Amino acid sequence: MIKLKEVTIDKYKVFTSPQTVRIEDDITSLVGLNESGKTAFLEVLAKINFFDKDSSFRFNKLTDFPRHLLKAYEGKIDDLEVAVCKFEITDELAELISKDVGEGTLIDNQFYFGAKYNNWQVWRDFEVDIKAFLRFNLRDYLGEKDVEAFIESVESFTEIPERAVTVENPRTRKAVNDLYNYIVGSAYPWPDSLKGYIAKKWLRPNLPLFWYFDEYYSLPDRINLNDLASSDSDDESYRTSKALFNLAKINVDDLLYTENFEKYIAELENTANLITDKIYSYWSTNKNLELEFEIEIERHQKKSGKLFKNTEDYEIRYLNIRIRDKFNRVSLPLNRRSKGFNWFFSFIIWFSQIEKDEKTDYVLLLDEPGLNLHAVAQADLLSFLKDLSKEYQVIYTTHSPFMLQNKDLSKVRTIADFQEGSIISDVENEDDPETLFPIQVAIGYDIAHNMLIKKKNLAVESVSDLIVLTVFAEYFRSQNEPSLSSKVAITPLGGLSNVIKFITLMSGFSLDLVVLSSDDNVEADSFSKKELEKMASFGAEKLLYYSEFSDDFENNTVFDLLSKEDFLKFVTEAVPSIKDLLEVSDVIHPYLKNFNLFSPLPLSDYELALHIAKKGIGKRKTSAETFNNFRLLFEKINSLLEVK
Repeated sequence: MIKLKEVTIDKYKVFTSPQTVRIEDDITSLVGLNESGKTAFLEVLAKINFFDKDSSFRFNKLTDFPRHLLKAYEGKIDDLEVAVCKFEITDELAELISKDVGEGTLIDNQFYFGAKYNNWQVWRDFEVDIKAFLRFNLRDYLGEKDVEAFIESVESFTEIPERAVTVENPRTRKAVNDLYNYIVGSAYPWPDSLKGYIAKKWLRPNLPLFWYFDEYYSLPDRINLNDLASSDSDDESYRTSKALFNLAKINVDDLLYTENFEKYIAELENTANLITDKIYSYWSTNKNLELEFEIEIERHQKKSGKLFKNTEDYEIRYLNIRIRDKFNRVSLPLNRRSKGFNWFFSFIIWFSQIEKDEKTDYVLLLDEPGLNLHAVAQADLLSFLKDLSKEYQVIYTTHSPFMLQNKDLSKVRTIADFQEGSIISDVENEDDPETLFPIQVAIGYDIAHNMLIKKKNLAVESVSDLIVLTVFAEYFRSQNEPSLSSKVAITPLGGLSNVIKFITLMSGFSLDLVVLSSDDNVEADSFSKKELEKMASFGAEKLLYYSEFSDDFENNTVFDLLSKEDFLKFVTEAVPSIKDLLEVSDVIHPYLKNFNLFSPLPLSDYELALHIAKKGIGKRKTSAETFNNFRLLFEKINSLLEVK
């Protein structure tokens, strides 16, 4: 019923100046280098309103305050506001508040809450309408003339007792004073008790709790049951172990005094199966993993007395957890196999503590989630987090490009470390190349994927190829003549070596690809050609060259599909001054077609392609030879891709 909208932190570890960060309603991700302050940002949020009693999630000036500033702020630190959050009240909660104190009493649906270094709460003022409050609560007395005058005279809650003497009816005056005393008695001891009442009854109980998880919460492969039953440690893995037994509804003490473990093993296995099934609804990699549990008893002797003559037998009991790969028929201790799976498994165990709490809002704080997961599994995890964000606000840190929401970078924040302290920015305001690198990789991968908007694809070298082929394909379609199928997407890649990289990159997307290359005589590409033909997903017959469809000249490009007359016409239209050169000898013509070798020609292949697109083609403008060359090419491509 309350959403986190913004957080401002100051003087916390690497953050030496105020940093204000917008928080999304669903997912907010933070990207930065190691030691830039990603973990510190999540820590400071968690300490504002942690979901559980944990001494490690309280502010401590000795460990949290920037060390180099300790002397400068000596004696002032306790009272410093280390973090203040801006929250927004949902319509649902606003309606409940209105039913209690009156519609219009709470003017704004936003308020600020935070903490000081001494762990005292920080409340920033929010506005209330005292007259709306009084009209609602004194609605049964509004018929009395002096009541309306009393309401109009009150400017703040503290004035109520003083102004109440103007109410003549003793019964009404008592109602006013009773109302005042009730609010004061039910409120925080603030100067304005009405604000203190709303904060105490409605805002504080409905504040979101912050739930934190990192790799240190991973379940261990060997749990000392004696220690688990007798101590209350703040160790993260210990707390996850406790959560596992709570989820399985097993009292650890029972395991210390029984000799028959079958019932308990069955409960643990059933719980593990439920968790694994949940994981596999997202986990698309190895689905042959399952957990095995075993109780181990170690017997020891404790010696005491003079010369240790007295002995006392005692036992230490352990729960051993192994992970079995059913496909390879092998098992290993949990922490020696599939760290990624263990992270996912441990996350769901720890998350189970709050999952069934439907009355409380939670903000999930995840530090480097899925750090040990393969890129494909990270994409699965991101899908899982997106589903969680339908019920919870999720804030996570990462430096993996595959954990970024590249569809909406407005939800990504960057953290960069500078000499004066770490700075948090929106992506568009970040200019540190190392910080931006994962984002650039994510964008590049997304662009490469989205370039292939269809399952059938034609890879060409340059944008010039794309332009010219598109011009002719669209013309044929406009004339209802056979053309390159509209199901085929043309993608400029830039050479055979890039095609190999591209096929490797896109191998998981079930794409059908034909490659159209400029020259089959270039020695530099001979190795790439052989490697390409060896690739299982690509046959040699799908590697085409322009020379197969035009044998006029040696330097084969898309422009070789043009007849000599059409080529010269387009060139001289684009660069009229070259006409005189062409009249010297036709021998110049082949060199013109390799523009980089003819230095006097002020025309690039891209500019020529744009000129062709601008001028257009047609039966009166373009020769039958040119049209026939393009038709043969398109027919071959359609045949290879099995499209019409």
